[in-house]
Amino acid sequence: MSLYVETRERNMNRGPTPVWRKTSRLKVKTGCTTCKLRRVKCDENRPFCKKCSGFGRKCGGYDSSVHRSEPPDNSLQPHSTVPKCQAKPLPAIIPQPIDSLHFGSEREARYFRVFRDQAAHELAGAFQLYLWNRLVLQVSQDEPFVKHAIIALGALNLAHKSRPIKASFCLRTDPRDPDDHYRFALEQYDRAVRYMRTSISDLDRDLWRALLSCLFIYCFECFQGRRDLAISNAKSGQLLVQEQIMLQARRKMKGNHQKTHFIEGTIIQAFGRLDLLILTAADTRSTAEHRGFEPEGCIFLTRMPSKFGSIYEAKNHFELLMRKIGHFMGSALETIDTRPSGASVHESEKAAQVPPGTSIYSYQGAVLRAEYLSAHAKLSADLHAWFVAFATVVHKLAGIKEEDTSWQAMARLYIHSHAHKIMLASMVSTSQMYYDDFIPDFKTIVFHASPIFHRSSKMIQPNFTFDISLKPPVAFVAFCCRDWTVRRQALALLKLPSTQQDVFWNKDMLAAQAQMIMEMEEEGLRFREMIPEKKRARTLNVDVDEVKRSANVGVVQGRGEEQVVCQKVIKW
Repeated sequence: MSLYVETRERNMNRGPTPVWRKTSRLKVKTGCTTCKLRRVKCDENRPFCKKCSGFGRKCGGYDSSVHRSEPPDNSLQPHSTVPKCQAKPLPAIIPQPIDSLHFGSEREARYFRVFRDQAAHELAGAFQLYLWNRLVLQVSQDEPFVKHAIIALGALNLAHKSRPIKASFCLRTDPRDPDDHYRFALEQYDRAVRYMRTSISDLDRDLWRALLSCLFIYCFECFQGRRDLAISNAKSGQLLVQEQIMLQARRKMKGNHQKTHFIEGTIIQAFGRLDLLILTAADTRSTAEHRGFEPEGCIFLTRMPSKFGSIYEAKNHFELLMRKIGHFMGSALETIDTRPSGASVHESEKAAQVPPGTSIYSYQGAVLRAEYLSAHAKLSADLHAWFVAFATVVHKLAGIKEEDTSWQAMARLYIHSHAHKIMLASMVSTSQMYYDDFIPDFKTIVFHASPIFHRSSKMIQPNFTFDISLKPPVAFVAFCCRDWTVRRQALALLKLPSTQQDVFWNKDMLAAQAQMIMEMEEEGLRFREMIPEKKRARTLNVDVDEVKRSANVGVVQGRGEEQVVCQKVIKW
């Protein structure tokens, strides 16, 4: 069992930390913010009190304009399955005392503020992830590599926002571009990497530094549109999570304070999200590697409450379910690569292949192995239990506006959960007619995706987020839903303009691909006429030329003896 699961389960069983109260003494009201938050007497030593430093805590300082908010809502952390009646969303960014950080120049301070005030909000996404909103900002006061990585991302964020939006598959910034923001970002990134190497080479340092370094590199490469490097770093982080964290847990290394466990738990949770990005976009892992993830979260899922206390608790359980379903598909399904003979695999940077099994959305037509039927039934039961528990959260959020962050978080869970419900159920059949049983689920996906896509289409500046992309589930509707109206609604969403930077999914290509499939299936039919099995098509593989903005798509139409394989060219 990996430490990812062990950490989650250990935290679940740990229970609340007792708060010791000294009732016989008067509390100091002029001390540092950390001592006031802990309700203990502060020695008021400046610039940082010795009471905090002596116990390994971070002193919050004495800036009267800075107020520590409540401890983070534990509903964001995967250590509690007890529903909370009054669960609160995390507050946004806590203002950091910039003057307490040492910058080499005013320019560094400026880009740090850009990250704190803009980029961190975008990275935090609909669920306002604690990692980006608060943790990295706090850690930057002690770790030079974090500070310079933040400055680099802030500069890169400004560089992208100062350029016209490029409608390309790979939002790559030309290294020869003289843009000052971009050049400064590269300089800071180089400094951050040098500090990372120093931190990671010291074996006495905590493992979270290596993981956080991996996350920053992933974000920096994604910002630049370097898909392959981003995926490579995400996979490297997964190896650390699977192997070395478990080793560290067995050794029970001394010196790991509660603070360190909390930081590692937060970062490990972020790597769970990176695992989802790999599963949905560019998964080349073997069947054996997928099977290695099977034990994760089993105990956690058995303790799923009958009612979720907050949207964050629902998210934590569902993201684990998404991962388990994705790895189950990777290990339990037999995929058949039916590319035409002689088809080449390009190694050029301009080309990208999307063969069967490289994404949970590319398993159409795959066959479920018989020995996995009982495991399939167990996952289906877990997903059903999640929907039942999620209904309480939906009821609480009834009536809130679509612009509200809580509504968008709820909508994202709705979209991904119904898409996974369809994919999981369809594993027992290779017939495309099976999807007709899930028209209500397809409608739910489109209904909740529509406000988010339309809102994104009205944004002026590009943004990058750590949220899992909604483009694949919406494209899934356009590919597999044979309701003429719902399918066209999904296609219309894919055709909307968007400033969302996504190096893994090109919605213009997805729209062109869906349009081609729809036209093939509906050719010769009257509007709203039932599409027969022999006309239903699915994608076999996609060979993309990013420079020419075109792709050769292998398509199979029909089933059994009526099956026809052909090649189509799409442009966007």
